[in-house]
Amino acid sequence: MSLQGLGCRNASAWKPSGDFIQSGQGHGDDAYLILSLDVGRFRSKDVVFGGRTTAYGTVGFTFELDCTGACELVFMAANSRNGVSVIKSWTGRQEKQHFSHYVIQNGSYTFSWAFQRSSNDGTSSRARRRMIPEDTAFIYDIRVTNTATGGAEKCIPCPEGSEAKGCIPCGPGQYIEDKENLVCQQCPPNTYVTERLPYGVESCKPCGPGLRSEDGQSCYSDCKVFLQHGQEFDFHILPPFMEIRGRKLFTASGTQYYHAFNISLCGNHGKPVAMCVNNVTYHMQDEFLGDIVSSQICRSTIVPSQQSEMSTPLAIQSVSLGDELVGITTKPSYNDISVIKEFLPGPGQKSDIHFYYYSSAPTQACQKGRATTITLRCDKNAGPNGTVTLPKSCPDGTCDGCTFHFLWSTALACRICTPEDYEVVKGECVSGTQTLHYISPQGCIPRGGATETMTKSQPCSVIPRQLQIIIGIG
Repeated sequence: MSLQGLGCRNASAWKPSGDFIQSGQGHGDDAYLILSLDVGRFRSKDVVFGGRTTAYGTVGFTFELDCTGACELVFMAANSRNGVSVIKSWTGRQEKQHFSHYVIQNGSYTFSWAFQRSSNDGTSSRARRRMIPEDTAFIYDIRVTNTATGGAEKCIPCPEGSEAKGCIPCGPGQYIEDKENLVCQQCPPNTYVTERLPYGVESCKPCGPGLRSEDGQSCYSDCKVFLQHGQEFDFHILPPFMEIRGRKLFTASGTQYYHAFNISLCGNHGKPVAMCVNNVTYHMQDEFLGDIVSSQICRSTIVPSQQSEMSTPLAIQSVSLGDELVGITTKPSYNDISVIKEFLPGPGQKSDIHFYYYSSAPTQACQKGRATTITLRCDKNAGPNGTVTLPKSCPDGTCDGCTFHFLWSTALACRICTPEDYEVVKGECVSGTQTLHYISPQGCIPRGGATETMTKSQPCSVIPRQLQIIIGIG
């Protein structure tokens, strides 16, 4: 394709050459050399993350750009629902590398690779071609997984046999012992299966810190956290979900809107309970936005009604900011997710507890998906439910649009007191009964989140001990 109609010198935009495909030669600087691949549909969801299938398939390819200037390779996807979307682009010389794209919506697609050589630097195109080696793009392989039609690279035996609908896989949380011994084995405790056809125990990945798994399908937390040195925390008393409003924002025309976040700290045995509901359904370039988004953390754009305060506001653009809880730790970063510097404790302050969440679905702006951190900070004055705040440096929760941060101050983020922590104050002996007052120090809270001083009664006597002994001897 030539924008000026002069750049395409022949019909060979791409041509096979041995074990790779390379861009055509002799075309003008304004020519886009397009390679297209049509895919009808995909089968059921295939890509596994955290025990949940999150994508219908993958499109992967290995490529190299041999350029002397600012050439460009653009990878695009087109379908009837979203139109044409640019997935990723590369400019300049690129070493041989592999790129994979998750397909998160089923449907018919046309995947395209468009290559444009370096722009003209003022010399004629013919003279330039004589002086400088021509920019070339190489594609070594293209792999599309889980398609509904088409052939397969190779065939493998089914571990549990086959039926009319296809291969019978191992049960949930199980792996195939090896390719010669097709025996299904249960994953070890606190691990989960990460592949659709898992071969070997190495397919069972360990849960993140602070998480556990009994069924080998997914990892979860019951909101009871145990850290080193015997420190124990209990967050299950916190509300199952919490809504937070971002700052007021305005469009170019002056229309007010804001972002509403719904967060669930631990979910229900790993299942998300936070929901964001659209009352307007439409399409965006990167993702289809349906009526309901259910995840550990989600966000909706709320547009207040211009008619009256009693009218229902518009809720749109609901997206997941964290499908999976991937780790609980006091470390300020985990799995390439970092807590914003503003929320880190200062010198001499106690460490906070950080919950890390991840959503693997990529967008054009967030190629690696989205992530969220929730920092739990001990504040005995905040009460059990506490308060959730957004960072002052990024008042809408994010500084880059891909990683979001929340600070949850609550008394439940203080460690649970151990028996050695309490100071015992004995009351007076009244009518043969003495009350013992157990006072907890500032750094911990009683088990169960109780804030009042615990008491215990024990029998006593107002007669001095020595006199009791004399009376006993007599």
